[in-house]
Amino acid sequence: MRKHNTSTPVPKCRMDLVEHEGICYKVFPKKNFEDAALDCQRRGAHLASIQNDKQNDYITELGFQAAVNKSCELKDQMWIGFERRKTDKFVWLDYYQ
Repeated sequence: MRKHNTSTPVPKCRMDLVEHEGICYKVFPKKNFEDAALDCQRRGAHLASIQNDKQNDYITELGFQAAVNKSCELKDQMWIGFERRKTDKFVWLDYYQ
């Protein structure tokens, strides 16, 4: 999940989220893509969109940390906000180009 608060330059993340470069993140265990996307929407957020290599590395590290602290298993899938549409075109759920 990725939540960006546009009212301030650096968002204040809730205690259950972790901030990295102005964006709040959280890894949730064992959800399918649709449930993960809906859970994020209910929280006013969206699945993470990856905008650069540094952000990709950070999100990958979050997955490894979740496995280490046993909130997820390393073999579990980790969903990001990149979805295939019926036209076989992939789009970011937050419409990042």
